[in-house]
Amino acid sequence: MSGFAKTPEPPYFAVIFVSQRTKGDRGYARMAEKMLELASKQKGFLDVESARVEGLGITVSYWDSLDAIKNWKENSAHKVAQDKGKIERYKNFALRVCKVERDKFFEKLYNVQLLLIGTNYKKGIVFFSLNKRSRIIEWLFLEFCCFNTNKRRRDNHSAPIFPNPSPNFME
Repeated sequence: MSGFAKTPEPPYFAVIFVSQRTKGDRGYARMAEKMLELASKQKGFLDVESARVEGLGITVSYWDSLDAIKNWKENSAHKVAQDKGKIERYKNFALRVCKVERDKFFEKLYNVQLLLIGTNYKKGIVFFSLNKRSRIIEWLFLEFCCFNTNKRRRDNHSAPIFPNPSPNFME
């Protein structure tokens, strides 16, 4: 599993399982892999996200209904894993069931800063520097189209960025 879970448009349901494990693996990795494989075959299962650092683990599974969650809880193989977890694998855990009413995602496309360094309103162009660690890597320019032929403002928020400007782009 990598990245974000693939989920439909809300509403859907999330089961949040937060745990602290006991020392040693005690078959945990194999059991977790089997449970994920089994859960993914259950009716109503959507996807899962999981992270573990320094003994604290958070697993969020997504389901299309409360009935699907109930059926997973009552699955016989899952019940065995739950019992073993309580006896051997967990110091403690918390379980929360939530209804997801909305979701929002963010993806950073570049790990850089764009700095405005100049404009040429005659051609309707804004010039940017692509800056990373205070070094100019390359020049970019954005065809801004902020004025039409009558010099009135024109909104164009989806102007393209061109990575290689011509040598005489300041004229």
